[in-house]
Amino acid sequence: MGKNIDYMMELVNEYLSGKTPRYIFELDFQTEILARYKKNGAGR
Repeated sequence: MGKNIDYMMELVNEYLSGKTPRYIFELDFQTEILARYKKNGAGR
């Protein structure tokens, strides 16, 4: 679980630091959340 949080926080940090444009951040963040949600078997 810690690795997932670290990865998501890294996405946020890249966005906040200006390294990632907003539209890329929004697409990446949504894609990652949905992929991890499905991988963990949630939403059945």
